[in-house]
Amino acid sequence: MRSLFFLISILALASCSSSDSKTGDDGAAGHGGHGGTAGSGGDDGTAGSGGDDGTAGSGGEDGTGGTGGDDGTGGTGGDDGEAGSGGEEHGCREPGPADRERIVVVGVKGSPVIEGSFDHYQVLRLTEDGALEATGKIFEMGQPSDDPIVFTPDGKLGFAPQSNGTVGVFRVADDGEIEVLDPALGAGRFYAGQLVMSPAGDHLFVNDVNWPDNGGGLYRVDIGCDDSLTIAGRIIASKSARGLVLLPGDEAIFGAREVDGFEPHDIFRVSLADPAATIAGLDLFPYSPDDWSFAWISSMGLMPDGKHLLVGDNNEYTELPNSVAIVEVGETTLEHKGAIEIEDPYSMATSPFGDAAIVVSGYGDNVFVLDYDATADVPFALRGAVEYVGGRPQVPGKLAMVARGSQQGRVLIPDVRGLFQVKFGESATVTDLGLFRLERIPSNVGVQP
Repeated sequence: MRSLFFLISILALASCSSSDSKTGDDGAAGHGGHGGTAGSGGDDGTAGSGGDDGTAGSGGEDGTGGTGGDDGTGGTGGDDGEAGSGGEEHGCREPGPADRERIVVVGVKGSPVIEGSFDHYQVLRLTEDGALEATGKIFEMGQPSDDPIVFTPDGKLGFAPQSNGTVGVFRVADDGEIEVLDPALGAGRFYAGQLVMSPAGDHLFVNDVNWPDNGGGLYRVDIGCDDSLTIAGRIIASKSARGLVLLPGDEAIFGAREVDGFEPHDIFRVSLADPAATIAGLDLFPYSPDDWSFAWISSMGLMPDGKHLLVGDNNEYTELPNSVAIVEVGETTLEHKGAIEIEDPYSMATSPFGDAAIVVSGYGDNVFVLDYDATADVPFALRGAVEYVGGRPQVPGKLAMVARGSQQGRVLIPDVRGLFQVKFGESATVTDLGLFRLERIPSNVGVQP
């Protein structure tokens, strides 16, 4: 069905020209900036998190120390309080400067109705001040799929899921030149859907949507410091693996069915340690096993505080309305806390500022904003659609987001006309940045961390 929408859009745009346009006490301490130190929490308060390479603040009396930033140090707990956790370690994949120019890669599918059209990837440039620019560079691997392109933390290696189930792998040089390392990683080994990069950049996790007896499950690819790639194999067997969100340590939340022989559930808490193991499952959507209906996990998003998760279901072959489920993530537990009806919640992102989320409605041609309050009985509330400047997105796809630096919270969404852009800001703001037009319809997108 979604492919039909794209075909109609291709026919409509085949003869159109394009041009670039841009539209532009008991308190918690603030977060530390890049390389900065976060403030300390007051009595019973929670200290702020450290920025990139930063040190988190100390908790006040009975307070909790903040979480360290990337490669940072966790804060000290106050009297009777808990110490904060350390930041992510990146080993040989040290991130580049937070404020810098970034490469954006856009996958484009060829079309038989457009003369001269072919499968390729376009290279764009996102400047430090937020300008998105064409470079004129393209490269070829396989046909891109709809799932996002991901990068190692240093931005040197890119991984693109492709329509034939392989992963295209490329290297980005310091000057932005692209070298294809493997145009079809995993051919005959898995059928790649969503890709998830480990925080250290030493593992790539690959979802295979097939059933267990046909290879379905979660695969791991080991990434060497010399850019060598080793397919470690399937670490968890499952049916309909469609989502993975990493938790601190070795745990993750896995959106799949019948994981490792467990009874069917919508999501599972799993350990990715070697060997991987399934811990528990949770039902979120009111499907009946008697009619063979079950959720299609289309998108997942974890809030920066790690306390709550959003899970989208976009099953289009059921009378039940699509919705986004809300999950409370405890130290060892998962608890269903409610749901918000949204048509086709195809992709989502949570604000790096920790107070909002967006849900992209593919068939609804919309971007919805959810407000977040971790202390509320139902932590998320639907605010409504983004306040658009130049109109709504058209058949929006799966997004990619910049998580740090001057463009922190910048979201790029494939649209039949180009890349639709919004940006998270302080105080739960979400701003429409307008459309960056492309000559061909983008299939997927990725941006360097």
